[in-house]
Amino acid sequence: MFYTEAIEDLNNALYRDKIDYLALMWRAFCYYEIQFYNHALWDLDLIIKSGYADAFTYLNRADINRRLKKFKDANEDISKAFCFKNVNKALGYGISGELKLDREEFKDAINDLNKALKFQPDNAIALQNRCESYRMLMDSENALEDLNKLCILEPENDYQYELKGAILLDMRK
Repeated sequence: MFYTEAIEDLNNALYRDKIDYLALMWRAFCYYEIQFYNHALWDLDLIIKSGYADAFTYLNRADINRRLKKFKDANEDISKAFCFKNVNKALGYGISGELKLDREEFKDAINDLNKALKFQPDNAIALQNRCESYRMLMDSENALEDLNKLCILEPENDYQYELKGAILLDMRK
């Protein structure tokens, strides 16, 4: 509901000024949050073609392309984002790690997620993705280490405790 109202307001702003790139960026973010990925891509493409893109624009488009399984496009956008001085490296490496996890490149995913965690040690999403990569490589010790950190960061997340229990049971076999 919140995002729909925000989109209506942003549409009004864009009706008045079709080249309001800030409104386009926020509308793309709202579309992303409600999983209207093609709408978000359209807005992000307008921003990029206009020359007003920043690192976040490319990272946002990279994550959308990743979710749409357009892995090559996602990788290109991540590379473009890192050309900016002010890129959020934790976010960039985190998205790159997720992309590699999706492509089942688990060791490369771990390398990128390690970089993301170097810049933002309490990044729960990066920890979850690194844990998943470790699990896929059957590295229970490191997966458990990440789960222990996640249980401290997000003590209300039942899934992490369930996963931790399952890994401990697997280790007993």
